[in-house]
Amino acid sequence: MFTIGRVREKEHADACLTKPEDIERIHKVIDAVHDLLDGVLAVDASMSVLSAAFVEGGSGVWERTGAWIRKLASEYPVINSAWAPIARHPSARIRFRVAAFLDDMPPPIRGELFPLLLNDPSAKVRAKVAGDCRVISSSNDLEILATRRSEETDPIVVDSIDYVLSSQKSAGA
Repeated sequence: MFTIGRVREKEHADACLTKPEDIERIHKVIDAVHDLLDGVLAVDASMSVLSAAFVEGGSGVWERTGAWIRKLASEYPVINSAWAPIARHPSARIRFRVAAFLDDMPPPIRGELFPLLLNDPSAKVRAKVAGDCRVISSSNDLEILATRRSEETDPIVVDSIDYVLSSQKSAGA
């Protein structure tokens, strides 16, 4: 997996983050990633650090952590198992974060979380899932969207779903 190195990754993060607690969190993430790559840290321990930063980190931290999860998963597929528990977090704010990475997840994980998040209690989460839906991997996805459309009451979510469904029709899906 490509990285510009522990020190340079931290320098880059420092230039983009301002809160000391966020800088500390992303440094822990970068250390966990590099320790995993160096064979010093086990996958489970690194997943714990990544999950905590994704949930607890502020803006800039959770996005970078999600990107690290995505990158690490190419070499350590088990890291993808971190997504499901976070997608069931009690906070809609945290579930929204997972929704932001949904289209970047491998098909089995995305297939599990797509219907879950599309039917989330939070309209903001549902709108994020529908609005960002760029990956339609099966007719099942279209059926899930159509079913959600028939039940949806939030006009923003309805518009997002309608857009995706009409895009798929015009693309011949």
